[in-house]
Amino acid sequence: KFQTAITCVGNHDTILFTTTQYISISKMFLVLKAQTEEANKIQISPVCSSIHTESIFPSEKPRLIYSGQSCHIDICRVLLHAGSIEFDESQEAVSCYAFQDEAPFGELPLLIHGNVKLAQAGAINRYCARLGGLYPENPMEASRVDMIHDRCLDILSKLFLTKNAFDGERQNAVWTFLRDSFLPSEFGYLEKILAESDDNYFGGDELNAADVVFYAVYRVYEQTGIGASEILDNFARLKVSIDGTRNLGKVKDFVWGESHFPYKPCVAALDESKIKRSLFSGYSL
Repeated sequence: KFQTAITCVGNHDTILFTTTQYISISKMFLVLKAQTEEANKIQISPVCSSIHTESIFPSEKPRLIYSGQSCHIDICRVLLHAGSIEFDESQEAVSCYAFQDEAPFGELPLLIHGNVKLAQAGAINRYCARLGGLYPENPMEASRVDMIHDRCLDILSKLFLTKNAFDGERQNAVWTFLRDSFLPSEFGYLEKILAESDDNYFGGDELNAADVVFYAVYRVYEQTGIGASEILDNFARLKVSIDGTRNLGKVKDFVWGESHFPYKPCVAALDESKIKRSLFSGYSL
């Protein structure tokens, strides 16, 4: 049989192949060439090398529907801005009953994108992150994003304690706890995660959805007026993440409304014993 010599580029060795083998290899290279040409058509996000194509996501603008102002909806809106994704939204107060048949669980918020209909804040956030190329394809990196995302939602949920404190004394106790104990502790955990990997971004060298979600939750706290920026000053790596996210995509164009949780402390001062007694009387923190 005829033999064909092929020089391997890596080690410059010469390998002899039969004609049949050569034809098979040639076909393989043609397939690889076609796959490479197809891959070149795929849009690669410069943020974290996530892949998203027109064939994966619907071509229509995503639409967000929610009732009035919601701090949870701010997260996915910031994610869409960070990914430079244009979207439509219904900001006016709408009744969930108007979308009861459309929404998967008969309630808002609701994201509609082509034939995709999503409820639940976490699912909507992750979809928006993937749509904007902010969600890693690597499953280990994606799990890290999920971890930060879920913790940030936990941090956000603590603000609702201020709504449940119906008297001034308890409200003071909750705000004092958030400012002096809770936020510094949570920021410390997140700073430690960055320090252990020697990164300034949760995405490593690049920003990803975890940075954006933390930014959104931080901004909600900053808007309350309890001094979140002063707390952040003690965490150098988190500050870098926040500053980087501000300049990501169209985040600067995001318009924040009035605070969902304005800090209005009771005038009467509380001593430490009253704060603790008020705080832990019927509250799970």
